[in-house]
Amino acid sequence: MLDTQTEPVYQFEDLIRVVKRENNSRRSFLFLNRMQAKYIPSDPAQTLRLFRELGRKTAALGCPKPVVVIGFAETATAIGMAAALELGRDSFYLHTTREKLEHGGPPVFFREEHSHAPGHSLYCREWQRLKDAGTIVFADDEFTTGKTICNFAGALRERGLLREDTALAAVSLINCMSQEDLDRFSASGIRWTAVIRETGSWENMSWPGNAVEDRTGGSVTRPFRQIRIFGNPGIRTGTVCGRYDSACLELAAVLDRQEIISHDARRVLLLGTEEFMYPVIRAGAWMKERYPSMEVKVHAASRSPIMALDGAGYPVENRSRLPSLYDENRQVFLYNLDRYDQVILITDVRTLKPESIQAYVSVLEQFGNRDITVVQWAGNGEEI
Repeated sequence: MLDTQTEPVYQFEDLIRVVKRENNSRRSFLFLNRMQAKYIPSDPAQTLRLFRELGRKTAALGCPKPVVVIGFAETATAIGMAAALELGRDSFYLHTTREKLEHGGPPVFFREEHSHAPGHSLYCREWQRLKDAGTIVFADDEFTTGKTICNFAGALRERGLLREDTALAAVSLINCMSQEDLDRFSASGIRWTAVIRETGSWENMSWPGNAVEDRTGGSVTRPFRQIRIFGNPGIRTGTVCGRYDSACLELAAVLDRQEIISHDARRVLLLGTEEFMYPVIRAGAWMKERYPSMEVKVHAASRSPIMALDGAGYPVENRSRLPSLYDENRQVFLYNLDRYDQVILITDVRTLKPESIQAYVSVLEQFGNRDITVVQWAGNGEEI
């Protein structure tokens, strides 16, 4: 847990830049959080500190046990995991997904209406955990209306997975809901907390500058390493969060023992893939602690199409467009790539298609990266 004597104070303007979505008629803007390790490279220690602050605030709500925490794909998969740890390492954690899984039973399906990919599914290997929960916590990066939470709670009730006496909490890094929306939460018996409470209107914003041309994959010019490491307990269908956290630390230790980490590197990027974020952030924080002179950044590919513009002060300077490692027919994006002494891409994809991974490596090469390693973290068959 965080030391309350050094409790951080976060301000909206310090964390958030409002950026332009591409071709989204439901919502023209997106909150870019510079510490979230999603759209731009972030310091993993700062990222975990922010996420744990949300967990501390969640714990202060008083959550009857047993606790189940559900993170929202794709941006809050790591947020929910880090917050769950602050509620006890015995908390059960899982996250929604936009992937189709072969395990976890028939999913609960609901919609996030404003999203570029509105459909969410929840799979679980132990549905009884939800039925027995004293508290179910919904964790996301930001709430603007709360409709998604209400949709989700309704879907759980329809499946008989939510008891009438189960406490509900909705927690987020940013809460921008109107008082009317908050009143709807209260009427539904949903408590809430957030690191930052902010209200405003961002729909009519304009952004100066011209679109920057996308980078795309081409031919790979240099050899790169590709390895598989076992020990992934799986998270999409649920796990005890302390077990998963320990496995992520062991992943970092294995990377070190197998000399995947270049100890003389000064700048290192750990790169995750879409919903697969927490292991990369946790490993990055471990590396920073073990090698204090190393500058470590963490980042992940995203489905969200954000405009890269050349306007002064606009935070998204470049965009790379790639085939998803999970589905080569789907586009994903990487933002603000740069040159590093070493790049380690870590994914839970079961089968890496050569053309997809070569697109990633090629784009990284275009930014001057020469030492590139691709790691598949395999485990119990849940990787997809």
